[in-house]
Amino acid sequence: MKEILSYLKNPVDGNDVADIEISGDHTLEQHYKNLLSLFPTNKENYSPTPKIEPNNINAGQIWLTKKIYIDYVGNIINGYFPYYVYVENDCDNIGDLKFVRIQPISIFTEFASIDDIVVENIDITGFKFIIETWNEQPVSIDVLDRFIGEIKIEEYHKIIDDPLSGKYKSFRKYEIKNTAFLRNSVTSYLEWEEKRQTEKTGVVINIDNMPSYPIIMQSPQLQPQYLYAGKKGIKTDGEYYTLSVQVNGESLEILIKKEMDKFTLNLNNIGDLMLDDEVGSEIEKH
Repeated sequence: MKEILSYLKNPVDGNDVADIEISGDHTLEQHYKNLLSLFPTNKENYSPTPKIEPNNINAGQIWLTKKIYIDYVGNIINGYFPYYVYVENDCDNIGDLKFVRIQPISIFTEFASIDDIVVENIDITGFKFIIETWNEQPVSIDVLDRFIGEIKIEEYHKIIDDPLSGKYKSFRKYEIKNTAFLRNSVTSYLEWEEKRQTEKTGVVINIDNMPSYPIIMQSPQLQPQYLYAGKKGIKTDGEYYTLSVQVNGESLEILIKKEMDKFTLNLNNIGDLMLDDEVGSEIEKH
């Protein structure tokens, strides 16, 4: 846990790019636009040959990530494009979250510089690439979408004496920015750990990518507005949470009852709102 928090506080090791300003040169922006064409909508075309996914996620594997996913607190996270990534360590846990440390892969070998591993073997992914060891970060295993293959990085050249300057620095700043959506899969879990209502349990309601943490309360059996909810099937035992929000200009009162692993929601003015669960499936209304 401390290792992850230490990394998230200062995610760039070795070369400090925090003070780098992107110049007016738009060459790099054009590179990233060209990259989009490498990811067709048909998943079967992501890899040069079909791969059998392994039973476990382990160090030495290469995966293609998701471009869009729902994070631990219900935000819809949309990256610029999916990333090929090298898995640096075996699967580990932070609380309930399973994660690995990954190093993004780039096709832009012309920007290879100090600490990059250069792979010219096109049989693995279908193209030459560099492994960005300087951009290592933790990600939830749920972000890994498609197994591509395996690699022994010790068999490839790691640049150790090439100075980092000019466009190389700008490139790295772009890469750090563009891969931020991947590490959000872990930072969102850390947010949940910090803000949940009790040490062992909690509830988060996400409206338009804005997570809220309802107030935990005593049994609402003496409050008239919740007696109606009780008649509708919400019993008075279990944990209760309440949240008042504005949605589309309308006031919305939400009562949540948690009983074991079952959640029941009562809304005073749901209208045409659509409710989704943590995996994006629509919740049935009664």
